[in-house]
Amino acid sequence: MKISGIILAAGSSSRMPNQNKLMAKINGKTILESVLDTALMVDLSQVIVVLGSNAEQLSELVIDYPVTLVINDEWEKGMSSSIKTGVEKLEDDINGTMIILGDMPGVRANDLQLLLNKFVEHEYQKIVYPARNNQQGHPVIFPKKYFKELVLLTGDRGAKSILNEKNTRGVDINSQGIIMDIDTESDLKTFLSQKT
Repeated sequence: MKISGIILAAGSSSRMPNQNKLMAKINGKTILESVLDTALMVDLSQVIVVLGSNAEQLSELVIDYPVTLVINDEWEKGMSSSIKTGVEKLEDDINGTMIILGDMPGVRANDLQLLLNKFVEHEYQKIVYPARNNQQGHPVIFPKKYFKELVLLTGDRGAKSILNEKNTRGVDINSQGIIMDIDTESDLKTFLSQKT
């Protein structure tokens, strides 16, 4: 059985006007590099990075990583277009895919491993997500049977419509990292203050 990871990194970073947020530094590495490093610490058979806005600049960060790089030319249509771009590049024998947000560097490798363990426990048939204090977080693992639905998504709400169904299993993870994305300079300052 094979599980992939799709890292979404195509947005315009419009709420951090001075730089692309994925280029912001945390402990000497960019946010995107931090997320990539974490994803590659666990046993994912294929890791896809979806770029869009600032693709040329961000691709220079990704070039030395053992990942499949794809460009979403329709990134302005929202997150769903990036999910579609990533899913369409999955290898045929992938049994599930973990959708990872590129702006969540607080997610830890052991968080990913807990999700993978739960996915295997449910025989690759349940949607698995992390939760903290009953709040749904990221990343989320989708079984292969949902790939067609993921490709048909529209807008900027990601896969929330699929997550609303009953075939889901939450994993309690006591970490702020699974619910904290970095969109603004203020978010970055808050994140850095928590790491020190």
